[in-house]
Amino acid sequence: MKPTKHIAIVGAGPRGLSALECLYTQNCSKYLIKTLLFEATEHLGCGPIYAQEQPDSNWLNISERFLEIEARQAITLDQQYIPTFPSYHEWTNYNTATPAQSPDYYPPRSKLGRYLQERFWSIAGPLQKEGHLSIIPKKVQQVIKKGTATSLKTEDGRIYTSDEILLTIGHQPTDWDQQIEKWQSFATKTPSIALFKECYPIRQFLNHSIITTHSTIALRGFGLAMMDVVRGILEGLGGRFVKNETNQSVYFEGNKHIPKQFVPFSLDGLPMAPKPLNQEIDNWFKPTIEELQYLSRELDVASSSHAPNIENNLFLIQAFAPLAASIFSRLSSSVAHQLSIESIKNQVVLWLGNLDYQHELIIPKHQAAVISMQHYIEMALGNAPISLDYCIGQVWRHCQPTFYKKLSFHNLSNEVAQAIITLDERMKRYAYGPPVDSIQQLVALVDKGLLNLDFVHNPSINLSKTGWQISSNHQSIEATVMIDTVLDSPQLLKVSTPIIRHLLKDELIAPIHDQLGLITDRYSYALSQQNSQQLPIAVLGRLCKGTVLGVDAILECFGERSHQWASKAVL
Repeated sequence: MKPTKHIAIVGAGPRGLSALECLYTQNCSKYLIKTLLFEATEHLGCGPIYAQEQPDSNWLNISERFLEIEARQAITLDQQYIPTFPSYHEWTNYNTATPAQSPDYYPPRSKLGRYLQERFWSIAGPLQKEGHLSIIPKKVQQVIKKGTATSLKTEDGRIYTSDEILLTIGHQPTDWDQQIEKWQSFATKTPSIALFKECYPIRQFLNHSIITTHSTIALRGFGLAMMDVVRGILEGLGGRFVKNETNQSVYFEGNKHIPKQFVPFSLDGLPMAPKPLNQEIDNWFKPTIEELQYLSRELDVASSSHAPNIENNLFLIQAFAPLAASIFSRLSSSVAHQLSIESIKNQVVLWLGNLDYQHELIIPKHQAAVISMQHYIEMALGNAPISLDYCIGQVWRHCQPTFYKKLSFHNLSNEVAQAIITLDERMKRYAYGPPVDSIQQLVALVDKGLLNLDFVHNPSINLSKTGWQISSNHQSIEATVMIDTVLDSPQLLKVSTPIIRHLLKDELIAPIHDQLGLITDRYSYALSQQNSQQLPIAVLGRLCKGTVLGVDAILECFGERSHQWASKAVL
């Protein structure tokens, strides 16, 4: 009879699901694998981000066309057989013959959540029935390592022993910054105002007594979550966005229940750029196979013996620039210019290397946000010449899988890793952009006077007796409601959950950089600077940011990282 190996997986969101599948598709001949799966929420398989009960106003920012989550293969465990589970496209009956001119469809996050939960129970149910899997609905507070033994302590004080531990805990709260701490103290003493430190779930806003038709709602952040909040509140209170399918325009129909106005703001005040309307337009920005192969070869330096000599992210910019320049030069409609491909390449390098660089081919940073949004909308619809920055952003998106593969587990210094992450984060306003409908909706709200962008660029904010006084360019406005839509970043040293605090305190994990996540080896096992040998503790997901790229992408949850971990875990 085979000996038993006990493996604990902490977190049962998409990465936890992927890890569970990979663990049992290994067909381990050495051990009988028994798994403890810890998940304190009811969102097994999908996590809170893809929860089924959230409103349909919470959209994915990846189109159904790109949701290529592969099918799970069938599993045979001794006498037990677990059938295959279909790919996302098979599950949705996605028509791969959809005309390239048809607008891409961006499903609500709850739809993907239904798929993930069905997929979870299709494996978890049979494993539970045969005693291979135990699901513990408790939070893990601490990982304890004594000698070669590891155990986990849950919130109720119980101790569970395990041979291996995998953390797939996703988004984690971080310590409040000074601004939020100050606002929290202020809001606690002022009953006529409200501070929401979390922007999800959306339903918390719909029946709140402080949000009325007279409310001016300030929104800290100008990204995807802000769009979810605005759309969710307006539609939840009976408002309606109407789209003219003939010309793809959008307008808003309000009612007597909706708030007076929304006032978003961010440090740079720059809007997100929407993704192209359809596959035909998107293909304008798609590199050829040969171009991606060239990029891949150029990025191999990051894992070579020459990597320690690299001092910044310029090697990445110079590898990418020829692709962007070539694609921009072959666009049938771009902003008018007389530049050679080499000159365009130089402009790409300058813009990626300097946040404040401006050129006539690039949408000006200083112009009003709504004007930039209108320009991006027309480009996304294929109705206007393409600016160089929009082109760079869309090409960057197509290159991201190559970046993720080549720049994860690199030989680069921690400082260079941070520089790469900073550049990729900057490009997210293009590469992680929403569907064009979302930006059209924001512009429609500006037209209605419901979305005020006069204060969007880093305003000064002071506290008055009755709210937040927001000022910019010699104008002021007062908000009685403040919603923080800036999601916590995966900075390991700022994470406030007990499990991470204990791991750091016990020196079982260490950050790759003080602004990034933890250090792991290629099989996702945690390393610490004080204890460089492999520990029986592995981590997948956001908390590895820096060691791994692509931590926020849903497709990466079902990528090679889970397979690599599982192949080592069963040894």
